[in-house]
Amino acid sequence: MIFDIQFVKSSDITPSQANQLASLNAECFGDVPTIERTDNFIAEPFGYLLATIGETLVSRTALFKRDLVFTSTKIVVGGIGGVCVARDYRHHGIASSMVKRAITVLQKESCDVACLSVDITKKVFKLYEKLGFKLMEREFSFENVRGDIVRESGTMFIALDSPEKYDLIMNSKETFHYGRGCW
Repeated sequence: MIFDIQFVKSSDITPSQANQLASLNAECFGDVPTIERTDNFIAEPFGYLLATIGETLVSRTALFKRDLVFTSTKIVVGGIGGVCVARDYRHHGIASSMVKRAITVLQKESCDVACLSVDITKKVFKLYEKLGFKLMEREFSFENVRGDIVRESGTMFIALDSPEKYDLIMNSKETFHYGRGCW
């Protein structure tokens, strides 16, 4: 299957792309309760990877970047959020290609590490492991839309520009805090 992946800054998303993103999001994330989407997934991406076949959007991935301080160490964290592939196009390597490309973009953005949140009860969790991500064995936290601190499990990391900062995050006993909004 031949598909094209392009990076688009959030500010450059066209109305047509926005409509296709909304349809794809509904298909891929329709099982996520609305309150979780509106309260927790509020982080603003700096861009998207869009996979198309012809004029049809078949996959999307949101990209995030944050400067955080963790255990007194400044860390530039790249986030990969909402990897989704339209039902009819799954199992053709699109998701793997999207995540690989996301890693490349985040490396160009000088991120020390990349992370993503996963539902470990779903099969896609194994895809991220095959690509080099490792599950953090403790909870992470983030601030939701109301300012509440939410604690969850299911975040995975991969080292990009700093294996040392990756090791710090993965081996610490401290809760890793994303900041405002989960991705």
